[in-house]
Amino acid sequence: MIAPGSSISGATLQGRAVGALVLTSFGTIWMGLGARCVRGMNWRLWLVIAAVAAILSTIAIKHLNARQNASNGDSATLLQSRSGPALPSEHRGSEQFKIILWLEWIPIVGIVLLLNWKAKPELIMPAIALVVGLHFIPLARIFHLPLYYFTAAVMIAITVTAFLSEDPVRRQAIVGIGCGSTLWLTALSLLV
Repeated sequence: MIAPGSSISGATLQGRAVGALVLTSFGTIWMGLGARCVRGMNWRLWLVIAAVAAILSTIAIKHLNARQNASNGDSATLLQSRSGPALPSEHRGSEQFKIILWLEWIPIVGIVLLLNWKAKPELIMPAIALVVGLHFIPLARIFHLPLYYFTAAVMIAITVTAFLSEDPVRRQAIVGIGCGSTLWLTALSLLV
């Protein structure tokens, strides 16, 4: 685990923790969507999904708390812990992040509308996974996280594999469990 006293800056530690929480949340959603397609799914497997999500979230929250404690626990100090206002590059990164999110969500909405209109709802989940995987490519650049290139490649490969399956239930299980696992592993990698 990243030690609070490590050479990683507090802002980076905080960013990784927040990123890990987001990845854990979406990973859990993908796992749930995939798990519901698995025959024989019982409460024990749902418990495993919940436990992994809880463990990853707890670790991320501990990182956020360590960052907050380093700033004397004062949330106002936490937000102003850097010397001076945000750098232009940080503002640019924030704007780029918003653009990437828009470029992710607009196609997702379009995919859902189009595939429902074409009566192909079984293709919605893998199509969304493809867009989500692709959105990690520019995120890797703006967050300076080469790990996100790997996340993108794995999610795209999972999606292509899922599209090869003619069984729509199997396709959704492959996408959900594969993408959920990938997001969880990415979250864990951000925290260690």
